[in-house]
Amino acid sequence: MFFSSSELDNHMKKCHADVASKEFMPCTWPGCNALFKSRLGLRAHLQVHKGENLIHCDWPGCNYTAKNKRQQENHLRKHTGDRPFSCDYPGCDSKFRTNDSLRHHKKSHSEYRPFRCDWPGCEANFKTNRGLTIHRALHTGEKLFKCDWPDCEFASERKYHVDLHIYENHTHVKPFQCSWIGCDSSFLRNDKLQNHLKIHRQEKPFKCIHPTCEKHFVEKGNMMKHFHNVHKR
Repeated sequence: MFFSSSELDNHMKKCHADVASKEFMPCTWPGCNALFKSRLGLRAHLQVHKGENLIHCDWPGCNYTAKNKRQQENHLRKHTGDRPFSCDYPGCDSKFRTNDSLRHHKKSHSEYRPFRCDWPGCEANFKTNRGLTIHRALHTGEKLFKCDWPDCEFASERKYHVDLHIYENHTHVKPFQCSWIGCDSSFLRNDKLQNHLKIHRQEKPFKCIHPTCEKHFVEKGNMMKHFHNVHKR
């Protein structure tokens, strides 16, 4: 089962190319195996190969080029820090640069995990195909996450390592700043900021899973660490 038509399309292209080729139009550029549902999508894709109609970022020192206006706007928010897309799930304050990121995040509030890792001996399950792909990279060593700073070739199998690399080598700025009055804390990742805000709000949503323990924790990881250290000795 797939959460979106784009995930289904990607699955068809990767796993059922013989069937997909009958329903999708192939890119005619040498060495490119991309498939498209419409001629409009195919034409836009070919323009990227040809370098036509690309939009150049006018931020000082940035060499990024976008395929379309929407992509350019999403990229510009990396410079400005603007996050206009807010999660409306009760109690969640997460905000995102793109609507796609917000849609992906909303799946994290669901408990349904249809994507199962097929690596020998691994029983991990995931809510999204993207989560499974990222997880499999830990098995294979594939470096999916790349630094998008001009002329930088750093890559890692973990997004956090790329975020840390950008902070230490390029920007020296932690982009997620605490909005609590009087607090100057800032973080490399939004999830760390959200956990930090729970401390201000005195929220501890994760109760120890041991039936006789009443301890609560800000982060699930700390709760599980407590459970293993205290109750499973």
